[in-house]
Amino acid sequence: MRPTINTIVALAVLSLTSSVYAHAVIIDAYGDSSNVHGYGLGYDSSIKRGGTWAVTSQNPFQRDCPVFKSPIVPSYPNRKVRIYISTGCRITISGINVWAKANNPKKLKDATWAQNNKWWYKKLVPETTQINVPSSITTMAKNNMIPARKELDDTAYCPKERPRRTSKFSVFHRGSKKFHWVTVTLPANLDCKGSYGGKDNICLVRCENYAIFGGCVPFQQVMPSAEVQSKPDGPDFSEGPEPEVLAEVDTTLGEIFGEEGS
Repeated sequence: MRPTINTIVALAVLSLTSSVYAHAVIIDAYGDSSNVHGYGLGYDSSIKRGGTWAVTSQNPFQRDCPVFKSPIVPSYPNRKVRIYISTGCRITISGINVWAKANNPKKLKDATWAQNNKWWYKKLVPETTQINVPSSITTMAKNNMIPARKELDDTAYCPKERPRRTSKFSVFHRGSKKFHWVTVTLPANLDCKGSYGGKDNICLVRCENYAIFGGCVPFQQVMPSAEVQSKPDGPDFSEGPEPEVLAEVDTTLGEIFGEEGS
């Protein structure tokens, strides 16, 4: 399921939970025009969150946290340089497990978790393990992304690199292992062009923190009726948002996700 968005009252609320400091996964997303809820791509609802430090460990509680670097886990003690991945919806441990099971099922089955890290998670990630949007979406136009701390792609393609802004660290220790709500105001002239599964008018929002965790949320744009256009139920965006309206999410996301970590 994907949330629906109305272009006049353009609000999207994301619920994020931090698994351990900077680790995060989008577990809920909804718009203003219906009660349809969605979630971040790659999210596994069977994984329970919260509680003590022991239940924020890599296995199983970080398995569905999208990572925007390769290798997905820092390589110690050699400290190999990790490659920032600027496009798509990135990689999860679960995705690597699926790939490893298909290519070497016995090795994966017999491996300890430490061996999994050594053989799979601390090595460069194969492209086929990455969370990418379906080909029926990626055939859309590729150059209409709005760069911001939260990136919006009105073609649901997400191919464009965003500029790195790492002039300061973002730390929010008290936000660890808690649910956080983020409200995102979308442009008044939003025009979603993606399509998938018989649905048109699909957009994709990519969320990312400075510790390279985050995720993607697809949603369907629903045009308001004439009555709603004349008397919108909510904030009046008739004049359009400020040019940098998406950028105001920047600081909030940094505070929410916390310090850089693995």
